[in-house]
Amino acid sequence: MTRRTTRIVIGGAVALLASCSSSSGDRALDLGATSLSSRTTAAVAPTAAPTTPPVTDPPTTVVPSTLPATDPPTTVAETTTTPPSKEDEVRAAYLAASSARSHCTYDPSTCDYAAISIPGSPMDTKTREVVAERTRLNLRGVEGKGSVTTQIEGVGFEGDVAFVNICVYDTAVLYDIVDPANPDDDIVYNDNVDSYRARWEMRYDGGRWLLFEGTSLERVIGENLCAA
Repeated sequence: MTRRTTRIVIGGAVALLASCSSSSGDRALDLGATSLSSRTTAAVAPTAAPTTPPVTDPPTTVVPSTLPATDPPTTVAETTTTPPSKEDEVRAAYLAASSARSHCTYDPSTCDYAAISIPGSPMDTKTREVVAERTRLNLRGVEGKGSVTTQIEGVGFEGDVAFVNICVYDTAVLYDIVDPANPDDDIVYNDNVDSYRARWEMRYDGGRWLLFEGTSLERVIGENLCAA
């Protein structure tokens, strides 16, 4: 399984704005004067009443407002993407090579041998022989006429070599294309339902896994081995 690398930005900042202000309301103070009685007897030097200094308001205390809380910085979390395992790489490589090989059945003239197998390998030799023969006999598959279903049943390794066990159910029809410009004159050459299990050896070459050689394990005509 392709394990697909990504970066995820986590934004979870919640704005918390708190402001605190304080104000003291001024209180009215009683500052009324005291009156002294006058007498007609011997004069007595009047005693000056001590002057009471006016009471002033206490200084207003200013409570500093609490600064608004700011959002915490957005955290950018790096997530590591698990790279595909070696087994996943081989699986994907086998399916790509198998797809390229199937294309040669439908259009032999554009067969991409380099995408299928290691140059000079038994598989490369066999593919070139089959394509040459079908080109000579004017044989090819027709899109929509049957299909090929492949199941990968296991992947293993022996040193630097990979082995892929597969099961194939093949209902594709092979035609004799009498006149390529006239699809109505095609003649069925082989419409057998074919099913088989095989073990493919794959080797790493030029930065990718390619087919090297295949070994047939089991084959039946008219049945689907892969459904069992």
